[in-house]
Amino acid sequence: MELAELLAPMQAKLGLQRVTVYAPDGTEILHMGPRQTGLDIAPLIHAARAGRTESAAAVTAQGLAEVAATPVLANGSVAGLLLVGSSLDGDELRQVSGTGSVGLAIFRDGRMISTTLADPDVVHALRSATPNSDGGVDLALDGFHYAAVAQPLPDGGLLLALVDTQPVLDAANQRDAILVVGTAGVVLVLLLIGAALARDIARPLEAMLATTRELERGDYRSRVARSSIRELDELGQAVNHLASDLQAKMAELSHQAFHDSLTQLPNRTLFMDRLEHALRRRASAGLAVLFLDLDNFKWINDSLGHRAGDELLVAVAARLRQSVRTGDTVARLGGDEFTVLLEDVHRLDDVVTLAEQLAERLSAPFEVAGRHVFTTASIGISLSQGRAERQAEELVREADVAMYRAKTGGKAHAVVFDEVMSAQTMERFELELALRHAIERHELRVEYQPVVDLVSGQIARVEALLRWQHPEHGLIPPTQFIPVAEETGLIVPIGQWVLETACRQVRVWQLQRRRSEPLLGLSVNLSPCQLQHPGLVDDIVAALQSSGLEAASLELEITEGALMRDPVATAVTLNELKSLGIQLAVDDFGTGYSSLSYLKGFPIDTLKIDRTFVCGLARDDQDTAIVRAVVALANALNLGVTAEGVEDAIQRDALVELGCQQGQGYYFARPQLPQDLGQMLASSSLAFLRAA
Repeated sequence: MELAELLAPMQAKLGLQRVTVYAPDGTEILHMGPRQTGLDIAPLIHAARAGRTESAAAVTAQGLAEVAATPVLANGSVAGLLLVGSSLDGDELRQVSGTGSVGLAIFRDGRMISTTLADPDVVHALRSATPNSDGGVDLALDGFHYAAVAQPLPDGGLLLALVDTQPVLDAANQRDAILVVGTAGVVLVLLLIGAALARDIARPLEAMLATTRELERGDYRSRVARSSIRELDELGQAVNHLASDLQAKMAELSHQAFHDSLTQLPNRTLFMDRLEHALRRRASAGLAVLFLDLDNFKWINDSLGHRAGDELLVAVAARLRQSVRTGDTVARLGGDEFTVLLEDVHRLDDVVTLAEQLAERLSAPFEVAGRHVFTTASIGISLSQGRAERQAEELVREADVAMYRAKTGGKAHAVVFDEVMSAQTMERFELELALRHAIERHELRVEYQPVVDLVSGQIARVEALLRWQHPEHGLIPPTQFIPVAEETGLIVPIGQWVLETACRQVRVWQLQRRRSEPLLGLSVNLSPCQLQHPGLVDDIVAALQSSGLEAASLELEITEGALMRDPVATAVTLNELKSLGIQLAVDDFGTGYSSLSYLKGFPIDTLKIDRTFVCGLARDDQDTAIVRAVVALANALNLGVTAEGVEDAIQRDALVELGCQQGQGYYFARPQLPQDLGQMLASSSLAFLRAA
């Protein structure tokens, strides 16, 4: 049933010209009948929303208009609003008064400003009215057959209806409309309508209000019951649809907030929450955290593409889920890092066995991008057993530290955390923090070691070497801080600073050298991280241009391991550098990859023999044989060859005899500060070293 159909009989029976229904917030739901003009209903609606019943009347061009508004209450709260009204025009007033007359007068500030009465005696009495303390007026109507009814107006005025008493009383028995003249009659009508509509309007509105409040509190399960009134039923179903949509959306958002979007595994937030709950539940029982990191995932990602990398991560996640026990939690923390929460574990051997099983299952081939892909995992293990008041973050951090130890110890195996690792981790953290400050505080410096032409004895080039002078710990060995710089990525800005500094310094020395002397060259080491950096070539070009150093004067030293980390990408980068005229050398030759195929695939200019082979020259037949073979290989491939770590004249003489072209080491000079090496270059103090 529609709302209008329900109200129409009541409107006709009670003689109401206007009926309007509002929602609790004052929004109009339904209007029936003409709208009275000249009346401000906003204050009435406001009062009804506050739970009060109020009415108003006004004299309009059509006659006397009166409206009233009342709240419809259900269970003590406002479930809706009703506003009704009627008006009596001139004909109706005459019908009400019969043979008598009805007059209206409007007062403001205690003075009559308008009246419909024509009787001069009555008009004079009205003009003689005086205001009283109640906001009304005192009239002297003795001798007149009129009864006065006063009604305050919204604008502060006063409406006075004067009715010839006897005809009105007679008409009252025949016509209900007399009720409109008095406020009490209108209020009675409103209460009757409110009681009649409470079941069909108040209850649905109350249910909608309750559902809306539940939605505001985050409970999206509440629903509004169906209504027999079409408008209310449609409104209720709209609220239900909104609740269902919000429930689905919030469920989706909740899942996204606690799960990895790629693998659908729990993410770090959910994993940490489950770990914290497990620690509280099982304070006396044991649990373990496994931290897994895929080995060489970056190479797979770069070689086959990111889509293939994502496909591999999804396959790894599925295999991990299938490999753990019911009740254990597998999560992806990000990148190629996964964690596993094992509950109810009491023996370390059981945890290690499970970790080894996971590593074994992950080593089986994966079908990715239409091909078989192999990967392994380094696994760190942290146990809560035997240590009270363990924190979730602490367990995960310890497992991460153990994983890092497994990765640096050869990968593809599991390592259990111990306190020694904790101390080492803290030392490494402090070293990393100090290294970051070292860049800001200019604690890093570049020293230079001469590379000598073994035939002429002159300095052919200098190798730039990074040094860190710590204000408290003194000179920190490069073997201690360079790996940290590599792992944190700090090596990229540090390496660029070394390159720019060395290029500027060597260019100064070139300008100071005599024209008869060969042009001084510069050797700079490139780390694997720098070699893979996409801005490497542009950075080198910028350093050369800013310093004025020619590309042919620069030699970049790269280890065998760095060359083979990503052979395809490395070849592209090296060919681009070679096209600029830059020289390329293989550093520590003979200590890395045993395959020599890269000598043909990469544009190499020089081989640098590692010091481990040079130290046994003329004393160890095997070392001598290796150096002889490397020199012969270099000559056969038309490559230059430089020996590192020359410590004495015996080694130098042996190198000259074997045909090695250049050498460097403490025998010639230690790494020196720029001012010290500058004096050496100026005095040519190494000339006595030329071979006899």
